[in-house]
Amino acid sequence: MLFRSGVSLNSNTGELSGVVAGNANGDFDIVVKVSNGISPDATQNFRITVIPSGGLYYYDAAAKSLKFSVADGVDVNVSESGGVVSFSVSKPTGQAPVFVPGPGSGTLTGSGTGVLSITSANLTGGLSIDNSLASQSSPDNDILISAGNLQAGSLKIGIAGSGSIGLAKDASASITGAIAISSVSPVNLAGSLTANSASFDSQLVAYPVSITGSVVSLGSVLFDNGGDIVLGDEAADKLTISSGIEIIAPTKAKAAGTLRTASAPISIDFLELTGDTVLDTRATGAGSSITLSNGVVQNGYTLTTYAAASQAVTLLGDVVLNDLMRTVTGNLVLGDGGSTPTTVTVATTGKVSALGGTIVFGDGTTVDIGGRDVTFAADNIDINSTSRFQGTGNIGFTPTTQGRNVFLGSEASTSQPGMKVNQASINVLSAGFDSVTFGETGFSGTITVGETTAYNRLNLVNNGGGKVRLTGKLTVQGTSTDGVGVFIDGSGATTVLSADIVTPGTAILISDAVEVNAPTIILDTTNGGTAPDGADVTITGGTTGIYSTSGVNNNLTVTAGDKGAVSLGTLRGFGTGGGLGSLVGNLTVTGASISLPMASSLGGSPILGNADTDLITVDGALTSANAAGIVMIGTDISLGEIG
Repeated sequence: MLFRSGVSLNSNTGELSGVVAGNANGDFDIVVKVSNGISPDATQNFRITVIPSGGLYYYDAAAKSLKFSVADGVDVNVSESGGVVSFSVSKPTGQAPVFVPGPGSGTLTGSGTGVLSITSANLTGGLSIDNSLASQSSPDNDILISAGNLQAGSLKIGIAGSGSIGLAKDASASITGAIAISSVSPVNLAGSLTANSASFDSQLVAYPVSITGSVVSLGSVLFDNGGDIVLGDEAADKLTISSGIEIIAPTKAKAAGTLRTASAPISIDFLELTGDTVLDTRATGAGSSITLSNGVVQNGYTLTTYAAASQAVTLLGDVVLNDLMRTVTGNLVLGDGGSTPTTVTVATTGKVSALGGTIVFGDGTTVDIGGRDVTFAADNIDINSTSRFQGTGNIGFTPTTQGRNVFLGSEASTSQPGMKVNQASINVLSAGFDSVTFGETGFSGTITVGETTAYNRLNLVNNGGGKVRLTGKLTVQGTSTDGVGVFIDGSGATTVLSADIVTPGTAILISDAVEVNAPTIILDTTNGGTAPDGADVTITGGTTGIYSTSGVNNNLTVTAGDKGAVSLGTLRGFGTGGGLGSLVGNLTVTGASISLPMASSLGGSPILGNADTDLITVDGALTSANAAGIVMIGTDISLGEIG
């Protein structure tokens, strides 16, 4: 075809320049002739392709598909209203570019202007926008779906240069088929979105992808963009990817809101929370596994997970917990002993829960609570002997099911159901914590302690109605900032002692009634005399006092050393436990001071004090089956009624 006027060739420089008249476009054949006055003249044929200022569109009416190929610097704004989709074309330079139909294309409303229109019904075959007509040397094209609900059979956008691809927060897109995005620049899908599938291709250059619509439902997603990914940016966002979520290194993910799959796995190499987040594999069906394989950072937001009941939520790498973390269904595995070392850092006081499941501290896992207080709550606790716990705060373990029993030390070998922590696991809880607690305030299960050695202050808490049963010798070698070695916080009528408690100069505090269930029970804070100063021993007596097992008069010996204070029965003294048992037989107590604050009855001969005892105080009536055998040795003795 002939070249349009408006373009000329400089005969001196050979430069072809000018503006094509009438927005002409297409292929133009030209012949350049050069003469130097000597025949023959030299000629050269050229074909020049002229692209419209906006680009070309190809509309296939039969297939109901529309494709745009945009030129350099052209931005396309897509909006929908009343079933009509409009494409507004602009350039940052302020020009008014236009799209024209490509060869064989049907004509759109507004063709040849800056705004073209088509009905949604005529996009069932799909919509495609790319910058294949750009120079590709430095193309800059922004594609934005800005308003309304774009409905199409498919959506394909390819930008090979600077610019961006976006779906505005107030807009939405309903795609019955696939979304395919290929870019080297940011993709920000902030509006609601539905599609059968979505894919993000990197074109060998990584770029970030953000999907943050309030409601997003995708059948499947392939993240091949190579850059970081944002899935939700508000706690109210809901994103479902039915076939599963897989984000692998070096890509990192940020998330907020609810991320769901339809019984398909969630696997994210690194996860950082930017809002309260829920990972739920049970959009339909029983659920699947969740793996966060190269670290988790909570940033002060809660993380709630739902795996299949028979599967696990596995956290690997550097895990920083500074807010509530709940595994509602499934087990919680902290480190799996694989090639990725796992360190769990507790950065704030809180609770980590696997509701009704198991928390597993895997092979080689390090748990660092610093100086903070943290409780690991699960019906089962599995502490691998090669895991490591460190910190100076308070660490606790408790069942999540009320009434579920706890078995410690040698009792962990029982076949009965319950949380079981054996001596090998307790050994992992090495000295340094201010305390280690089993149970919690309001807990109602029975805590049974077999022969056990603990290396930190040990708290046994079940003041919600359960019992504490000591069936084997309890030796506590650690201490705490307040000097307490053992603290039993029962519900008032619950502690049964069938074995001794020994500490190396740290206090024994039993806030409960006590049943003496062996011929002689010893409470010793001198570690058999190796810590002669000893420490305090206190038994409140709870609601039923201090008594022996029914039918026998078992004996109680309390050894508090040269400096320990003994107080027995601050709430209720020695007796028969309100008819539950019998009188304690012989009571032998040594310490710097001894106090029996409440009325007490004994079935044998009490011996209170020794040469090192400064003060003995008996405030209530003290009666004994052998009144003549009552012995008190002390510098200062204050007596109530003796009989």
